[in-house]
Amino acid sequence: QQPPSTIISTKQLEILIEAIGPNTSIKQCSLQHSQITNELASTLALALVDNTTMTTLSLRGNNLTNVAIKNFYSVLSSGENRTLRVLDISDNPGIETDVSEAFETFMEQREVKRMLTLKAEKAKRIARGMPLLNEMLEEEREDDWRIGSGVNGGRRRSVNGSVGCCGVTVVCHT
Repeated sequence: QQPPSTIISTKQLEILIEAIGPNTSIKQCSLQHSQITNELASTLALALVDNTTMTTLSLRGNNLTNVAIKNFYSVLSSGENRTLRVLDISDNPGIETDVSEAFETFMEQREVKRMLTLKAEKAKRIARGMPLLNEMLEEEREDDWRIGSGVNGGRRRSVNGSVGCCGVTVVCHT
């Protein structure tokens, strides 16, 4: 059973999206069933250019089409954002299956590249006799997050500290 659609005003969404760019606390954000349009999703994609902490974003069950996914792909493939690992675009009837599958593959490849880069950096530090960075150790502990776009479902680790408002759940780690 699908949750009821929650209507949040466009202005509220714009304020939230504007705050995501420079935010350094939010790691996960769920905007499921929030009537997100291509225009708002494109603004959100651009906000991710400046965001350096968000790892998970859910846009499940909105009004997105292929256009929004192409905009996310453009931003994420540019290399500007290196932190987003999961972008759930499932249950958006306007997204064609081949586009969602291609995007999921892209997200999986992006995660593999990130992991290889982390492991190469770790090997370099070990070879130089340097201590490992805490960030690298923390990244490896979080490897049980499901990679990809969430198109085919998957396991998720539950996180404490969720804050919900107007159908929007923002999960913060401080």
